[in-house]
Amino acid sequence: MQKNAPGGGVKFSSHRQIGMFIRQRREELGINQSTLCQGVCSISSLSKIENGMQEPRGKTLALLLNRLGFPAGLINMILVEADVEAAIAVYNAEYLFSIEKYAEACEIADSLSSEYENLTKPRQQFLDLMSIVAMQQEGYISHITALTSLEKLLRDSCPSYQRDELPDVLSFEEVCILIRIAHQLERIGLVEEAVAILKHLRGIHESVADKNCGTPRLGTMVLARLSKYLGILKRFDECIEICELGIKSQNQDLTGRYLAEFILNQILALAGRDGPGDLEKAKESAWCLLHLCRTIGGMEDKLDWALRFMQERLDVKQQELIDFIEQ
Repeated sequence: MQKNAPGGGVKFSSHRQIGMFIRQRREELGINQSTLCQGVCSISSLSKIENGMQEPRGKTLALLLNRLGFPAGLINMILVEADVEAAIAVYNAEYLFSIEKYAEACEIADSLSSEYENLTKPRQQFLDLMSIVAMQQEGYISHITALTSLEKLLRDSCPSYQRDELPDVLSFEEVCILIRIAHQLERIGLVEEAVAILKHLRGIHESVADKNCGTPRLGTMVLARLSKYLGILKRFDECIEICELGIKSQNQDLTGRYLAEFILNQILALAGRDGPGDLEKAKESAWCLLHLCRTIGGMEDKLDWALRFMQERLDVKQQELIDFIEQ
């Protein structure tokens, strides 16, 4: 729990947790310590804060969080909420959702069930979303039931919501819900409706892309899913265009999480379109995917797929692939 500290600071039950929170967001944005702390505090002070060795005072903490792109509402929540650790935990769950690590996000959300009544309405909405995701992934409810539950949840905050009449102003939590609605629509074969939702969200993302806040963090997920669904619909030209945008935006992402998705979807679209030079471009992209899979761990499934696809569809000689594997 937090308490007022001498000099107007804020005292947290865990200095280490707020420090980890700051470091995680800084690294997520690719900001170094000297850039973050310029005009706020010294590099040594920031280092101590991030390592849990120093308690950040209220003004310093607010300035750091503001520079990290957090909206005023979240900063205020972190500074004044009775349970700062719960606020941080919800943020971490939201971050995991944004990179599609749903199991880990659901685990955090489940651990917060006892804090539910103390959270703000948007945070409660996010926990409700993760509950639906967990039930669907564990097989307790069908895709159709999950879709119905998600749309009901969205109407709680957007009463006018209809699939063909989407709101233009959405909170981070509402964007998360719409992404899952699109997922469920694709799962039951309504891919065109899923694409329409994702295109709407893409427009929202582009309109706020210069603002370092929650919604843009979901922009890459929206593009990745949109490229996949356009490929399913055989709208190859659109799919390739989205993949090229996604690859360009992901060149600085060291996790490679969505970069691999964009390259894979690009390969499928090029091979599906099969125009002049498309198969050669697909082959080049496939080699890029192989190298990416070798560089970054946890992508064995994509590596296996690429090896099979190159041999079966792109006429890459088996010996070339063997030589690559044995390097």
